[in-house]
Amino acid sequence: MPHPIPLDRTRIFRWSAPILALPLTACDWVVMNPSGDIAVQQRDLILISTALMLLIVVPVMALVVFFAWRYRAANKAADKDYDPDWDHSTKLELLIWSAPLLIIICLGALTWVSTHKLDPYRPLDRIDART
Repeated sequence: MPHPIPLDRTRIFRWSAPILALPLTACDWVVMNPSGDIAVQQRDLILISTALMLLIVVPVMALVVFFAWRYRAANKAADKDYDPDWDHSTKLELLIWSAPLLIIICLGALTWVSTHKLDPYRPLDRIDART
């Protein structure tokens, strides 16, 4: 018995993006529209932290797609590059471990400094005489 609706990849892709974006209609951007000095600093901290994390996440996701495409079963040219006895590269290990470690150190330092800077019990740095 034939399938009543043909499964076309373009049709699936065309409808999946709006359906996946549907829950975002309930989002409220109050955090990104601050009204006070502390809230502006908190928003900046969120944006900087997100950008730092994306420095690792975006290349990793791109490399996942790259390796999946390059070493797929249908790619016969990849068989020439494949070395089953290869098991270690010091340069590659250094890159794989040092980049995320540096980002974590930066995030930790940024969080430490900004947490103490935004402490509610800390005395104010400036007081405006006009208000």
